[in-house]
Amino acid sequence: MTKSKTPPSSVRFEKVDQKVSFPTLETQLQKKWSDEKTFQQSLKIREGRPRFVFYEGPPTANGKPGTHHILARSFKDLFGRYKTMKGFYVERKAGWDTHGLPVELEVEKQLHISGKFDIENEIGVERFNKLCRESVYRYVDEWTAFSRRMAFWLDYENAYWTLTSDYIQSVWWALSEMWKQGLVYKGFRVAPYCPRCATPLSSHELAMGYRDNVPDPSIYVRFRLKKDPKTSILAWTTTPWTLPGNVALAVDNDIDYVKVKQGGEFLILAEARTGVLDGPFELVEKMKGRQLVDLEYEPIYTYSVPEKGHAQYVVPADFVSTDEGSGVVHTSALYGVDDLKLCLSFGIPFEHTVDLTGHFFPYVEKFAGMGVKDANPLIQHDLKERGLLYKSETILHTYPECWRCSTSLIYYALDSWYVQTTKHKAELLFNNMNTNWVPAHVKTGRMGDWLENNVDWAISRSRYWGTPLPFWVCEQCKQQKCVSSAAELGLKEDFDLHRPYIDEVTIACENCGGVMRRVPEVLDCWFDSGAMPFAQRGHPRHDTRLFEETFPADFISEALDQTRGWFYSLLAISTLLFKQNAYRNVICLGLVVDPKGQKHSKSRGNVLDPNYLFDTFGSDAVRWYFYTAAPVGENYRTSADALKETVQQFLLPLWNCYAFHVNYAVVDGFDPGRPPIHLAERPVLDRWLLSRLAGLVKTVDSKLADYDVTGAARPIAAFVDDLSKWYIRRSRSCSRRSRRS
Repeated sequence: MTKSKTPPSSVRFEKVDQKVSFPTLETQLQKKWSDEKTFQQSLKIREGRPRFVFYEGPPTANGKPGTHHILARSFKDLFGRYKTMKGFYVERKAGWDTHGLPVELEVEKQLHISGKFDIENEIGVERFNKLCRESVYRYVDEWTAFSRRMAFWLDYENAYWTLTSDYIQSVWWALSEMWKQGLVYKGFRVAPYCPRCATPLSSHELAMGYRDNVPDPSIYVRFRLKKDPKTSILAWTTTPWTLPGNVALAVDNDIDYVKVKQGGEFLILAEARTGVLDGPFELVEKMKGRQLVDLEYEPIYTYSVPEKGHAQYVVPADFVSTDEGSGVVHTSALYGVDDLKLCLSFGIPFEHTVDLTGHFFPYVEKFAGMGVKDANPLIQHDLKERGLLYKSETILHTYPECWRCSTSLIYYALDSWYVQTTKHKAELLFNNMNTNWVPAHVKTGRMGDWLENNVDWAISRSRYWGTPLPFWVCEQCKQQKCVSSAAELGLKEDFDLHRPYIDEVTIACENCGGVMRRVPEVLDCWFDSGAMPFAQRGHPRHDTRLFEETFPADFISEALDQTRGWFYSLLAISTLLFKQNAYRNVICLGLVVDPKGQKHSKSRGNVLDPNYLFDTFGSDAVRWYFYTAAPVGENYRTSADALKETVQQFLLPLWNCYAFHVNYAVVDGFDPGRPPIHLAERPVLDRWLLSRLAGLVKTVDSKLADYDVTGAARPIAAFVDDLSKWYIRRSRSCSRRSRRS
């Protein structure tokens, strides 16, 4: 007896169990992709086709990836796949941000040390930077495994690293081009400053680290007039630690001020602020602010003024207001942006009372060695004992903290290197307006507002592990030079350009023949990442063609906080160098929070381990949740329950539809290679479903073309619901009736 041949359809389909483990299914499929090099093949067969350019925002390799990192990587991967399916060649080059404070602080934690003193005296810069490099490599391995597990297709073998010599030299070239334009300068300015990290920060780093409801003292201080000690000018401050540095009091020429009698003393303050006075008072005199100018007062401390120079008197200023306080601003030149400008304009002398670690200098005898925040209550007590403290309260306000170590920042005057972005503010605004932002309101809202208030970029960091600033200064004539490459220094290609090795490289001064030494600072790591469009190619030292073909990007995506980070650094650098933005379309994502809307943190106990989510629900569940849970730009209230619901309401019904199809296909010997049945001959249920499918394809394609991911994903969910609950249920009944007949 001849054995019947296996139907052709059984070769095409295999029965599946309706009980499925999505994590197991994913790992099996990923192994198949890896074995068959599916990603690489998808690129190879599209070589020569039009490019769709995507830039990977380099994550900082300073720790393990978290659940919030799945969000942006899900969106990035989606458009890489979509544009590939549309026929484009989509190179997806991985990248790693390997420099800066984030890496340094992680190594400090590993070594159980804290701060620059420990680094320099216990570890040494050479060993510390070696450990930073090793730490980066360890974390990159973890990031790569994480990204592969969530099926984020990137070229990990040819990733760009910001620590390589090629990358650093491209960054040097960028700085040298800005130097030639006269955009780089060294300035003595007040900058946001982290006393723990002992380094100034940029304005965009400042914007990334605010804490709400911070308690601080709110005090009103008597400044007694020299010629009339019974009369005091009342000034307000929330930073008592700056009072030992007081050099002037500021008023507005046109504000109305009053002199009032209260008890046995006389007080001068803005008329509009008399509500801050405790108890009844008698109006003695009214005056304009200009009538107070040049009045001298007794210094409450004598530490801040050099022996030669005139200080401690009233000056006019246009930044004084009556919105809060007393209408009189206590001015300490070195701890406020407006304060320094004001004092320089009047030639008022000043001297630092606080050192670079945020502690008082020894000559500030009463508070010597104390941290500024620790000194606040002691300063208040001292003022009270001397009858100078009129009133003391506590306020809750939003206060800046270090974006990496969470230490409260101070404003501190010091020499720093800057890039003059304000000179190109109009171009920054123009390029931003010609960029497609999703959601659209970010363009003129969060990003536009930020650019309207643009300040020059403080690029220098008084640290160790980073791109060294390529500025050399002559020891004799102070001539400055910006170097654009290692070759310009006569160095070999394999020379390690990091500290401390680069610090030993000197060059001859072309002006006087003296010795030029490199400045000690390293570069803001946000400049590193913002340079990636050209630095990832080694531009301009290597083939410029590839850079030109891949600039600008068609698409980038990160979370909302990157308007102050990578989105800004890309825009700023590309505008200054190439007169255009580095990206055409940008999806600006919300944040991943818990069901109560709070950020995930270990202290709250609401952290979701991404590996647990992958092993429990599968990465597709997490990705699909982010595509559908909220419109782009809003926060994602993420929990294990929400992901469980995603599996139950979408993935399992979709799997059941697939199981229904393949199981019946095997039984019925379905051969998809056969000529299709004409639409008019199909049952009305089939025609309805095909119509729904055609409409769905059009909708999804249209929405993804507009970068509307939620608008594309939610109709798919609705279609699967119709497919499983309507079409298949009725198809089953039709199938049963057909079989009975």
